[in-house]
Amino acid sequence: MPSAESESESEPPFCVQWMAPFLSGGGYSSEAWSYILALSNYLKTQKNSRFRLSIEQHGDQENLEFWEGLPLEMRNLAIELYQSECRLNQTVVVCHSEPGAWYPPLFDTLPCPQIDYSNFKVVIGRTMFETDRVNSEHVSRCNKDGFCLGSY
Repeated sequence: MPSAESESESEPPFCVQWMAPFLSGGGYSSEAWSYILALSNYLKTQKNSRFRLSIEQHGDQENLEFWEGLPLEMRNLAIELYQSECRLNQTVVVCHSEPGAWYPPLFDTLPCPQIDYSNFKVVIGRTMFETDRVNSEHVSRCNKDGFCLGSY
């Protein structure tokens, strides 16, 4: 139920929805967790934050063994952030995966963003590729994002 408080008092004006293979293990997962843990720790120190966090599994299959191997604190944080909802017009989406998983995906995965790019505040692509592996399809997908942060 909506609160009687004004929006500025009840929640930050922006939501960062980080979509990555959080439950998969591997390089993208490890890097995404590093960012999320740092941002989560930062938000704990802020009295009036300008944003809140949300996460979504994206870009690779879930790995139950990896999930069970995460420290309980990280699993609890994942559940909390997964349940955090964002309003489309307030959302900064981070697509942290191989560009073939970005909307529309080239393989079976939850697309990032989940619907057309124009529905969000901004969409940021984050990928890790050697320059000799970036093909024209990846370039096309990076150009759809508001920003593309690569470690090419």
